Amino acid sequence: MNVLVFADEYPPSGGGAGSIAAQIVDDFYSLSNYDVPLITADDCNTETKAQTNAKVKRYTLVWVFNYLLMIFKNIKLGSFNKIILNEPVAAYIASFFFPKTILKKSVYIVHGDDAEFFFQRKNFKFYLFAFPLVYSRLIRHIGKIVCISNNGRERFIHGLPRTLQDISDKKTFVKYAGINPLHFKDINEIEKNKGLEKIIHERKVLISVGRIIKGKGYLAMVDNFLLARETFPDLIWLVIGQGEFESELKKVVSHKKLSNSVIFVGKIARQQLSYYFSLSDIFWLLSPIESLPLVYIEAGLFGLPSIGVKQLGSGEIIKEGVNGYHLANNGDIVDIIHECLALKKDKNKIITYSSSFSTEEFAHYLVDYNEQ
Repeated sequence: MNVLVFADEYPPSGGGAGSIAAQIVDDFYSLSNYDVPLITADDCNTETKAQTNAKVKRYTLVWVFNYLLMIFKNIKLGSFNKIILNEPVAAYIASFFFPKTILKKSVYIVHGDDAEFFFQRKNFKFYLFAFPLVYSRLIRHIGKIVCISNNGRERFIHGLPRTLQDISDKKTFVKYAGINPLHFKDINEIEKNKGLEKIIHERKVLISVGRIIKGKGYLAMVDNFLLARETFPDLIWLVIGQGEFESELKKVVSHKKLSNSVIFVGKIARQQLSYYFSLSDIFWLLSPIESLPLVYIEAGLFGLPSIGVKQLGSGEIIKEGVNGYHLANNGDIVDIIHECLALKKDKNKIITYSSSFSTEEFAHYLVDYNEQ
């Protein structure tokens, strides 16, 4: 079977959608009967197992036509059994240029507020690129739509105009993406941070991983960290990641006199997370905007319980008493930390649950129309 993966966002750029695209490529490649070309953007420079890596330059305004030129010069769409459209840009380009017969054998992965983006954000680009018209064509003719969480499916359907809701409802399904443990390096292969190890020695450590943006709940985490330190005075918080809110967050941490307890590690390669997870006791991220925060599962693969909020995908992926707990009120943080530390004593239960999120199973589901 020949599969084309179209993912405008791809590591090391982007976020969760790009990571899922990389996993899809790797999983298809691991199946010897799959040929896996990849269409992506030119700023996504990384090693990939795709046989062909067709890159497109994103020049302002004309980027759509750069994709058109590249596809028609290098890609024979009719030669593929399935085409995977991973995130909104790929879906938009496909709807703009692909004939109906090609859309019919395509699968669109919805990661977030895709419908809202195309139908409710009215700005210059909205009118210039005819977002509603083009996206409506996609919904009418796409073969299969896969949402990565139940909440995501509900938001996607409700974000569409009423005339498209019935059409999409019949071909929109939910399948959790997964994590491949082989994507992480063995701890013994990673250079150790001896200075950090000395600081956290015999202290309880919380760790967060993700883009540092205001909407991901970092201010709430600072408030809860302050509360937690009243009971756990030696508590440490490792902050992994970068983002536009990073400098502001550092100011808040400094103002709260937490600079010696909150350690900003910066952005690290995903393969090296295994080392930092091994230094930690609990993973936490109080983000209310995650469609499917696989980082909780990544932490769980290394036996870490998680703390999150019961909103969107975080509410689905954390199973209380299995791989973590939800924080409902700031005053509950101390009790939840105690519960997570107790939960960590049974690492195997956390690891078993996290291992159930299979990347290979997700890849098979994308191309198997007969699974329904």
